Amino acid sequence: ALCGPFLAPAPAWARRGKVRASAGEKTPGAPVRPPMAATPAGPGTQSEPPASETIAVLKLPVLGITREVEGLLRISLREAFLHGGFNVLTEAEAEAKLSPDPSLTSCLTRSCYNRVAWALGVHRVVEGEIDHPQRSTYTVRLQMRDLTTGRVASPGIDERCDICSTDEARQMVVRAAERLAKSARRTRPEEGQPDTGILRIDSQPLGAEVVIDESPQEDRTPAAFLLSVGVHRLTLRAPGYRTIRRPVEIAPAQQVALNLELSSIPPRRPWLTALAVVSTVGAVGLGVGSGVLFYYNDRPAYDAGCMPPQALCPNKHDTLIPGIATAVGAGLLLMGAGLAFYYDNAPPKPKRIILFDTPRKR
Repeated sequence: ALCGPFLAPAPAWARRGKVRASAGEKTPGAPVRPPMAATPAGPGTQSEPPASETIAVLKLPVLGITREVEGLLRISLREAFLHGGFNVLTEAEAEAKLSPDPSLTSCLTRSCYNRVAWALGVHRVVEGEIDHPQRSTYTVRLQMRDLTTGRVASPGIDERCDICSTDEARQMVVRAAERLAKSARRTRPEEGQPDTGILRIDSQPLGAEVVIDESPQEDRTPAAFLLSVGVHRLTLRAPGYRTIRRPVEIAPAQQVALNLELSSIPPRRPWLTALAVVSTVGAVGLGVGSGVLFYYNDRPAYDAGCMPPQALCPNKHDTLIPGIATAVGAGLLLMGAGLAFYYDNAPPKPKRIILFDTPRKR
């Protein structure tokens, strides 16, 4: 019975061979060998291969199984990875490290996975599902994800047992974990955990495209990236804004936070440009006209009865008022042209972005 008491047998690797004769029995025809001296267990004696890389088990729901059986399956899964040469973080350790930011438990982007790697101190995690859809049916699906790239790092392992007991389901979980540990290349601590740091980028406006070392990133700002130690080339760009390029130095086990503001490119308005040009030409024309009127003001008005070089003519030109009016019109047109040029080249005013906090359902 699934809910009843049961005894947890030894792991699969410990039951691969069975002793057929007890210590005091002799097999007919077998040569008698002298007893071997027992080797005392010391600090250097290891029953399992030394762990080389630390991993964590995340996103592994166990469905349709009692808590007692679930605990047994999780313990067997962890022991299988330990036997395969991996050091596995306990669930309590992983939950404690991720508790400050609950959003890290449901990552979908590389930026989020990078933050998980930074929080847990690991570069790969095990994901999957253990399901008990029917009374005697168990299914297991396991995969390993690289937190640096956010992608699945090994082929998925699928196991299914249609008619099996709790112990057989445990053996199936162990077998799937062994296959995954064997397919995933183990790395040394210095190879699996190189010197890295976190780069956090915020920008105004939000949603800017991020390019690191000439490689476009899928995530948009605000975002966080796990980068190797050294100097990296960062590029931020957004439609309608000037591109920002700058070097960023990443120190070991440090976070670099940047908040960059992109300056907007003034939008071109053809109608406003044409208006500015026409106003400028009109202002120049009126200015020339006012100058001509001022020049002829109070000068003799020659006609048929008074032609040069005769004596002074009694009539004179009176163009002062038209000259002043023309000059005022030229000035107004020139002011309008200046305003048109200004607004045609001025950046748009930034719009306020109001963020509303949506209450979380408990």
